[in-house]
Amino acid sequence: NRKLSLERRYSFASADVSDPEWSGGVLDIWEDISLAYLSLFCSFCVFGWNMERIGFGNMYVHIATFVLFCLAPFFIFNLAAINIDNEMVREGLGYTGIVLCLFGLLYGGFWRIQMRKRFKLPSYNFCCGRPAIADCTLWLFCCWCSLAQEVRTANSYEIVED
Repeated sequence: NRKLSLERRYSFASADVSDPEWSGGVLDIWEDISLAYLSLFCSFCVFGWNMERIGFGNMYVHIATFVLFCLAPFFIFNLAAINIDNEMVREGLGYTGIVLCLFGLLYGGFWRIQMRKRFKLPSYNFCCGRPAIADCTLWLFCCWCSLAQEVRTANSYEIVED
């Protein structure tokens, strides 16, 4: 019971939102031109900022974690390849690092799932009827579009601490 009293809870506005919706479609990235460019060129920072303002923790922790998940495999595998004499193995390690970097985008997918559940947003069911897989797929195939949609959605509702 004490644990519950220390937990922060967030929801949409003080007035009940009976049927929350995502703000625009996933591919409506250019709906807000400044947000589109921020999502494209400052993805890590926009992601962290959005997570903090909707109540999912510290902005800087999210930025650092997301950067590490997306960039660390590239650097680790390429540094490991430096001392290998075999050209094919060296290239294989480099390509493996690049592919593993893409899986860092699943971090964004995970937090999209959390946002959808907390704010009771509608799910996409295009992946075998599984909303969580659909959320991660959206992040894998267009992380900038997904991020822009999440920010637009948070902008269109007033987020308050319960």
